[in-house]
Amino acid sequence: MEQGKTGKLSIGCNTPLTSSVLPYILDTFSEKYPKVSIDIDTSSTPLLVRLIRQREIQLAITPHTNGDSGLIYQDVFSEPYCLIVSPTHPFAKKGKVSLEEISHEPLIIYRKNTLYRDMIDIIMVQENLFYKAKFETNNLQLIKHLIKKNAGIHISGKNTYER
Repeated sequence: MEQGKTGKLSIGCNTPLTSSVLPYILDTFSEKYPKVSIDIDTSSTPLLVRLIRQREIQLAITPHTNGDSGLIYQDVFSEPYCLIVSPTHPFAKKGKVSLEEISHEPLIIYRKNTLYRDMIDIIMVQENLFYKAKFETNNLQLIKHLIKKNAGIHISGKNTYER
């Protein structure tokens, strides 16, 4: 097991990253270590940190460090953020859209304490802008449906939405 040839690895992954980043990591890892079985827990970053501290998982994949200096963090993946709109939305024809313009639109966003929601909140506060969350959900298929119906706009990672 120390050589990574057999055994079981328990990992945790932040919920939005489960559909965007984790498949790439698992594909690469499984090719390199085909005899290692993997147990995956999908949770929020604070819960994943607690699970590591309790030794219930060995590794966590999260979008941020959670400020815990007792753990080792290493960047393994980055992705661009995208504004996602219906093809009929006025923004679809624009090359660039300002954060101020975004703040005036109804947003379809993930629930609080998720990667993309935290990112939106931080950026808007830094820019002294406020936004209206029209829909809050953790369901990607519902977000896609709402965008297609032109019910609002969405900010997300490119890989998350394309899957």
